[in-house]
Amino acid sequence: MQRVLIPIDFTKRSRSVLTHITKICNPEKYHFILYHNYAKSNTDEILISVEDIIENEISNRLEKEAAFLKSQIGSRYMSFEIKVDKGELVSTLSDSCENNSIDLVVLGSENGNSWTSSSNGKEIETFYLVKYLKCPVLIIPQESAISYPNEVVFATRLNSTLNENEVAPLVKVLNDSKAHLDIVSFTKEEKQDKENVNKVAKNVDGYFKQNPHEIHVISEADPYSGILQFSKEHKADLLCIMYRKTSFLERMLRESVSKQMLNDVNLPIMVLKQNI
Repeated sequence: MQRVLIPIDFTKRSRSVLTHITKICNPEKYHFILYHNYAKSNTDEILISVEDIIENEISNRLEKEAAFLKSQIGSRYMSFEIKVDKGELVSTLSDSCENNSIDLVVLGSENGNSWTSSSNGKEIETFYLVKYLKCPVLIIPQESAISYPNEVVFATRLNSTLNENEVAPLVKVLNDSKAHLDIVSFTKEEKQDKENVNKVAKNVDGYFKQNPHEIHVISEADPYSGILQFSKEHKADLLCIMYRKTSFLERMLRESVSKQMLNDVNLPIMVLKQNI
């Protein structure tokens, strides 16, 4: 059973995730962990009891969120737990993902942000969390109209070699939803030929044999615009992209595009991780 961690900051943003997540992740095949983090006190031991009170209150609120999540699936079985951490969000969240063998983190997103600190109201950007978490991330925009996936677009590089673990979260969603997959790669070359299509096919060979899919190689100097246009034309319900660890300069250029995409695209985005 896949393990999914959902950060809950008790905003409309995180409630929106609970409203829609079971449309993408079959609740009978996933174990959900509802997670909250609060700032650790730097004072003396007298406040330990205060932190206990805070943690109990948070646990009670998470239980209510879990009850809401269960209400979305009716009488179907759902496996879940709640978890409360204290400390700096990114480090504790990252540690929790590693210690709990998390397969996927699901973030709500509004105006490019995914977390509001309960201590100081500070917003944390979606891209910041995506960048520093090592596991795959699914982003659900607060205002998007989520439906059960029928059409999934996976944007990948022409010469990018993938492995089974990297694409596993996408394969899981495809197997559960029976959605059609469009694998799209962009090149600056004006002429499209069979060789380019074969390059993409070779890199994804075997991973999507059980899923109906097509491969597209498109001439487009601006991949960001190309992905948006292709997703719109094919009425995508879910967009999947790959986040890679590359050279510093290349990473800076790619990060600016990735950040823009996470801020602008109003449909769920699954971010797979490569070479992280």
